[in-house]
Amino acid sequence: MTFAEPFAESFFRRIFYPVTVGSYLKKNADVNNPIVSKIFEIDTFTKKDKMKNLETSQKKRISLSAVFSRTKNIVFDMRGEGALQFTKTLELVKDEIKSEGAAILIDWVADLRNDCSKFIAIEWLLDDEELRKIRNGSVKLSQMY
Repeated sequence: MTFAEPFAESFFRRIFYPVTVGSYLKKNADVNNPIVSKIFEIDTFTKKDKMKNLETSQKKRISLSAVFSRTKNIVFDMRGEGALQFTKTLELVKDEIKSEGAAILIDWVADLRNDCSKFIAIEWLLDDEELRKIRNGSVKLSQMY
């Protein structure tokens, strides 16, 4: 399984030499894979558009298409995507995994429970005070081997 990383660009690179869609795909994707050309049919950007000017959902779909060009087994999240925009992303993933693929969606809401073949919810066994101590570093968790 490969995690579809969100697009990130340093401040200086964004100012002086911004990444274009074409250069991102050339570096991170197998450009001969049909999913790369399919992304331009789904969204209205071109290879010359700058990544910094795209919406979060568009960046997510580009990242997903780059990962799908190399493997059909992915892990992704919907972080930063609006309620109206995530449906395009979800449809892209469903289309790509329907034949011999697998996707794990990491999300904190159960809205997509009916769209999944298997839905697994994580239940925290710690109370709020214990979680707060772990977050601020006053308590260390034991290493798992």
